[in-house]
Amino acid sequence: MLTNLFLLQRVGYLYYSDWGLHKIGRVGLDGSNHTSLVTGIHYWINALTLCHITKKLFWADAKLDQIGYCDRDGTNCHQVRGLTLTHPFGASVFDKYIYWTDWMSKGVYRANKWTGANLKLLHHTNWEPMGIQVTRSVYCAIDIKFEFLHRSAEMLTL
Repeated sequence: MLTNLFLLQRVGYLYYSDWGLHKIGRVGLDGSNHTSLVTGIHYWINALTLCHITKKLFWADAKLDQIGYCDRDGTNCHQVRGLTLTHPFGASVFDKYIYWTDWMSKGVYRANKWTGANLKLLHHTNWEPMGIQVTRSVYCAIDIKFEFLHRSAEMLTL
């Protein structure tokens, strides 16, 4: 069962995660070059995102309660250490941080994307937050948009 998709149009690939096959894969936008990148070590990959600066894929696994990353070709896989997660769902990378939503704690969090240091709860909700997007506004503030199933989105500005 496919759970996440994102296009990297510049290089001509669609990246995806698959709960049924427990993997992260990549396929050319023309359907060619289907490749399994990360296999057999993950279960419920709810979030899949890319750091455009470092060219690293980041993911959150809700069964193993961890965040990991690797090169775009699936090599050099690592786990972000030092994080205690309960059910990560959405994730987004911006600058030196990874931002994620967590269903069990009903929170939006931020931590260093490499070490897990400087963990910070940014917002607590009454519902299970889902997807998350992080952008920089014209005023240099960081805007964080997160969504809920069957509810309207909320916006934070840091």
